[in-house]
Amino acid sequence: MEMLTAVTADVINKLSPDAGVLLCDVDLSAVEDAEGMAALIAENRGKAGCWLGVTDGDIKVTEGRSSWSPTFNGKRMPFVGEKFLDTAEPKITCTMLEFSPENFIVASGAADQTGEGSKIVVTPRASYTAADYKTNVVWATMVGHEGICVVELLNALCTKGIDGSAGDKKVAQLAVEFTGHQSDPTKLDKLPVNYYFFGKKA
Repeated sequence: MEMLTAVTADVINKLSPDAGVLLCDVDLSAVEDAEGMAALIAENRGKAGCWLGVTDGDIKVTEGRSSWSPTFNGKRMPFVGEKFLDTAEPKITCTMLEFSPENFIVASGAADQTGEGSKIVVTPRASYTAADYKTNVVWATMVGHEGICVVELLNALCTKGIDGSAGDKKVAQLAVEFTGHQSDPTKLDKLPVNYYFFGKKA
């Protein structure tokens, strides 16, 4: 009798073995395949205000969905069509290790930078402006040997604020939580997140 197993011939090509990279304010519209995505990453590698740098631990993606259902006499079980989306807050959560003015501004969510060179001051604000929202925050990770999966969080803002920690013989950390926002209140049928799967050029 044949063994019962979920393993198929292409299972390795569906696994993501790497933590991947985090970028912000990048244009994905011209990317057509994995090679194009790799080129976009290479183009923005280390670029201030775009490259969010090295991370530690998990990178977590959530949609934060909650729903509600009407109740009425005679309803004895859930049924198709009864669920209504109440709220959704797509998020990317991770821990950044690179201490830079740009990363502190991103992590704060609302902050300004003054000075340059040997003295730079980052001052958090008590209110958000339109400029604080990143066009997108993008997480790209390898899938199999030749594919790349991309999570694009739209109109992203770090809603956690500065959450830093350091310890003896440890690398200091900045914990961040980016939240996506819908820019058009008349289009609430779509969440502010996209998932891309780029493969090898045909």
